[in-house]
Amino acid sequence: MSENMQWPRLLVGMDAHTRKLALCLAKWNYGSDPKRQKSFPYVALADMERFYLANIPAEATTIVEATGNAFVIKERLEKIGRKVEIVKSDALETISQDDRITDLIDAQKLTIAYARGASLSLVRHPDRGSADLRAMFGGERMATKESTRASNRIWALCNEYGLPLPTKSREARVSEVRSMMKAHPLSNWQKFRIEDELESYEKTLDRRAKYKKELARIVMGNDKMRKLLQLCGVKHLLAFALVAYTGDVNDFKTPKHLVSYYGLNPRVNGSGEVEERNKKKGRNGKTSKYGRKDVKTLLIEAAQSVVRTQKTSALGKWAAKKLAQQKPYNKVVCAVARKIACYAWHILKGHPVPNRDSEAFFTRKAKRIYGEIGKDVMKEIGFASAAELVERIVVPLYAHLPEEGEKAAETTAT
Repeated sequence: MSENMQWPRLLVGMDAHTRKLALCLAKWNYGSDPKRQKSFPYVALADMERFYLANIPAEATTIVEATGNAFVIKERLEKIGRKVEIVKSDALETISQDDRITDLIDAQKLTIAYARGASLSLVRHPDRGSADLRAMFGGERMATKESTRASNRIWALCNEYGLPLPTKSREARVSEVRSMMKAHPLSNWQKFRIEDELESYEKTLDRRAKYKKELARIVMGNDKMRKLLQLCGVKHLLAFALVAYTGDVNDFKTPKHLVSYYGLNPRVNGSGEVEERNKKKGRNGKTSKYGRKDVKTLLIEAAQSVVRTQKTSALGKWAAKKLAQQKPYNKVVCAVARKIACYAWHILKGHPVPNRDSEAFFTRKAKRIYGEIGKDVMKEIGFASAAELVERIVVPLYAHLPEEGEKAAETTAT
């Protein structure tokens, strides 16, 4: 009999904090909620392994909510042979009560939530390499947000002190505001506040540039990430994110599974005649509220770029055709984002490029990326010129395919 069919089962609900844990050991019989057996309200996180070996049965499955240190806890417990499952952070929403909130109660509720179905939507545990890439991506996203907030504060101060609102961005914005400060009468306090914000903004821009440089270095040194750049609308940041958060693509049996993982699948809300009517008219709901929202946002931005600026590409022509058929713009954009995710699945699976249709496009894109990242950074990475970049990342993708002249000769001979 398999482990999942052995009853009763032992579950350990864990409410984890930065220094301590609250544990609830419960027995789960088939068809009923788990029943609490023992409670451990104050377990030091640093002493977790020793405590488990002394007090928690080896066959028990620990249930942890997806919080900041959940993955580290899972790794530590698995090293001593314990099974750990991580459930989504909203697992307790359906059974929480405002007047019954303590660490021990939450620990017990985690076992109940798991038994009632949270086990069907577990959080994937990334390998160490993917976890490091995710941390890098999170740092870049945070640096971008901080620079945007600093820029907005400068805008607000200019508006407050009657200065013309700056029109330039990043480093040029700093120079523009300093020039306006000299041309307009301001008090010493006003100058101090603006200069303080400008210095803060410069620091965030420097941090953002460091992340951009490091991400570009990683992308250009990673074969999977480089191959993803061939997709319309996909730049180095999205290529990095797709590899970091997809992890082992073999975990996704079909492209649709990857689409759902990123929350691009449409929600279905209807039954009876409503469901039948929606199917006939091709009506789908909004995209799923689940999935990786940060990567989903980048996929939508990539799709926007395809629809608006890459109309000569195959994907852009498909989108233009749908818009000509009076399809809603937002739905077309989401459909393009889904296609990008599906193409990414095939690339990550190692499927070869089927034809040379995208070769000229990818060549132009590689040269443009070289210019965007910057000659100095690209030289540090190992690409002395744009031509070398094309030779190393574009040409090998199409080497297995016949040249256009050879293909035409084969067709004529046939």
